[in-house]
Amino acid sequence: MQTMIRQVLYQVHWLLGITVGVVLSVMALSGALMAFDEEIMTAASHGIVDVPVIDAPTLSPDTLLARFLEQSSGSVPVKLTLFPEQGKSARLIYRPRTTATLAPDEDNTEGTYLDPYTGRVLGPAVGERFFDTVRMLHRFLLLPHNRGGVGRPITAFAAICLVYMALSGLYLRWPRRVLDWRAWLKPDLKRRGRILYWSLHTVAGTWLFLIFLVFAITGPTFGYDGYRDTLSGLLTWSKPHAAQPAAAGGTVHLDTAWTGFQAAVHTDVTSVLFPISQKPTPTITLRYLTRNSPHYRAYNDISLDRVSGAIVSHKLYASQSLGKQISIGMYSVHRGRVFGVAGAIVFMLAALMVAFFCITGYLLYLDRRRKKARARAAILGSTICR
Repeated sequence: MQTMIRQVLYQVHWLLGITVGVVLSVMALSGALMAFDEEIMTAASHGIVDVPVIDAPTLSPDTLLARFLEQSSGSVPVKLTLFPEQGKSARLIYRPRTTATLAPDEDNTEGTYLDPYTGRVLGPAVGERFFDTVRMLHRFLLLPHNRGGVGRPITAFAAICLVYMALSGLYLRWPRRVLDWRAWLKPDLKRRGRILYWSLHTVAGTWLFLIFLVFAITGPTFGYDGYRDTLSGLLTWSKPHAAQPAAAGGTVHLDTAWTGFQAAVHTDVTSVLFPISQKPTPTITLRYLTRNSPHYRAYNDISLDRVSGAIVSHKLYASQSLGKQISIGMYSVHRGRVFGVAGAIVFMLAALMVAFFCITGYLLYLDRRRKKARARAAILGSTICR
């Protein structure tokens, strides 16, 4: 029975490896390409992500939005991010007027920077459209309709297969000498051919086992809201909250909330994110980072009364449970950013290794096919001789 189970696991493992492994390689290579996208765009976009400091006050959120709408009439602002540091341009996510009526699943938002002193539209960062395309390849394989098309279930299925291949691979390579670390972590580089490929394949899989599980478990959260809410509920031991639908149009006044925020938060703030297109509610929740934030998704949340700007609630990232911190920073977990630059590098290299697994898997598969073909030829030859 155990032999049969191993054989079934093995057959499914290699079959998924030579089929779904190609999709996973595309996803992984595109993900590795985005590992330092923000740093690359920032370095290449002086004059867009930052402007010369002048002796003038920066514009308020409402004024910035009004200036933007003057230059891009019909567009629908979605999120505005302010950077209190002098000379840092404001960042706006919006739906262009040509796509503002499309369904939310169409991924029709674009980004631009605004001059914090004049409100002039500076355009997207250099390389932003390229990385947006890479992101669509990573998440939806650039298939029609992106989030609303067939690419989303394909990549989700690939993530499930990655979980299976990681777990089954660990089981199939379980060494006889369980307590010998060399059997687990040291490849046999003295061998050649199939044995070398197998050694590299299995040992590298052991090294990267946990990272691959992180990739697979967190990845679908960016394509499936229900999955993300369920995973967040499991991490925080709470029921997922139903998402509030976005407003059909118009913008929400932000100046009162901005004034209340500035009066309430005196720490070294580096960015403040304002939701704009949303269902009107008595309060508005801003998300902000400080210089002490452990990573770029470690948001603190502060809810303010829309009319008075008074604080309704204030939740610091550092005071949250570990599960809640993981839920808030899921994107950073997926990219390894929760471990700093070193973690991002390790996760990038791990993503590149997915293609290595696909290649070595094909080498093992083709070698096995060749041996079977030679065996059949030998049997056929001996039959003819008789």
